[in-house]
Amino acid sequence: MQYFYNVSFCFRTATKLAIGVGAVYVTLDQGVWSTSKQSSKALHKVRNDVLPTASNYLEKVKGPWCIDAYAQYSSCVFHWGMGLIKELN
Repeated sequence: MQYFYNVSFCFRTATKLAIGVGAVYVTLDQGVWSTSKQSSKALHKVRNDVLPTASNYLEKVKGPWCIDAYAQYSSCVFHWGMGLIKELN
C-alpha cells in the first residue's frame, strides 16, 4: 500500500511540475517576459486569437444554467452600497 502512495505522490508532483514548467515555457516563447514591444504583441495576439474564440464557444454552450456574472456583480455592489448608505445615515 505504501508503494502505491509513493507512486501516486510522485506522479502528482511530476504533473504539477510539468504544468508549471509548460506555462513558463509558453510565456517565454510568446515574449511575455521580454521587451515591452514583444509583450504588447503577445497581448494583442491573445486579445485577437484566444478571447474571441472563447467568447464564441461560451455563446454556443450558453443555456439556462449559465449565470450572468456581471449582473450578479452589479447587484451585489448595489446592495453593498445601499447597506453602507443605511448604516451611515
